[in-house]
Amino acid sequence: MLLNELKIIKLYCELDDFVKAFDEKLSTKLLESHIRKPIHHSGYKCFQYYYEQCIEKGTLRSWFPSAPCYNRFVQLKPRMLLYFVFYLNLCRIGMLCGIYFGDSTTWCVCNNRRIHNHKVFAGKAARGKSSTGWFFGFKFFLVINAFGEIMNAFVTPGNVADNNEKTMIRLFSKLKGWAFADKGFINQKAFEQLLGTGLHLVSGIRRNMKINSSIWSRNYC
Repeated sequence: MLLNELKIIKLYCELDDFVKAFDEKLSTKLLESHIRKPIHHSGYKCFQYYYEQCIEKGTLRSWFPSAPCYNRFVQLKPRMLLYFVFYLNLCRIGMLCGIYFGDSTTWCVCNNRRIHNHKVFAGKAARGKSSTGWFFGFKFFLVINAFGEIMNAFVTPGNVADNNEKTMIRLFSKLKGWAFADKGFINQKAFEQLLGTGLHLVSGIRRNMKINSSIWSRNYC
């Protein structure tokens, strides 16, 4: 068996045990669940191809005989949001190595034309704007170390900007050394606060951005 397959099985077993323990702990507060076992892993650039080739038709089919088709899997993903958030907050086991990478991505919950009719995440999701345009949903923030291990992760409404001061402090808190992010994370006040705690945040610069030499040397070099 290939090493990658062993890692997938290990991750699946860990997630499966977590979901069972989570449901048992909060059984008095949650509605009865009939959700199938989740599959959260992607070693391919396109997750759809990975799922169809490895889970539905490939070598992992025997390990997941009840796995739904890809379209049904996409429909079931919103139900896993609660489990996913708790899992990420309980399993931060990354090593403090001094080199980190932070970024965010958008989680759309519906087409923009259906925002006013959307009810699943009403009151939770929000409309925001990313580099690819407007969307309605959430934003997922993540920091990993140089070895690809998760250091911090959380989900916010879609209208929270990457360079929000509180969000940046929360994302990079308790880290020391060097952290790298894109130009969406530019916030001078946050840079100063993080530098005071021992973290030097390095980001790109905007095309029309005006900076002086002292700021450049401290934050962008």
